[in-house]
Amino acid sequence: MNNCRSLFPLLLAILLLNASCSTVNQPKVPAATKLQKETTTTIAQPPVVNKKSQLDLLIDQLTAQAQESRRSRQAKFKDVIVEVTPMWSLNYQGEVHIRVHDNSGKVIRDEYR
Repeated sequence: MNNCRSLFPLLLAILLLNASCSTVNQPKVPAATKLQKETTTTIAQPPVVNKKSQLDLLIDQLTAQAQESRRSRQAKFKDVIVEVTPMWSLNYQGEVHIRVHDNSGKVIRDEYR
């Protein structure tokens, strides 16, 4: 019984010592290869151009109007109907429900923002 009491702190110390030593030995990457990797990734990727379709721009515009006025908005774009409805809660945070349908009523997009 007395041996168990004296072994427990010893085992605990050994466990903590091994756990702390295992994280110390991490391989170091030379700075030159880090710089080389960063430059190759930035050169290899083409520049991102933010192009939105006219439908996405209309959705963004209706979303902003619905958030500002806190009323539902509806617009027609070519053969598509866009509806934006504010989602009410105790403290309104600007969430809206966006539905996009075609003339036959088939839902094309249904999302929350």
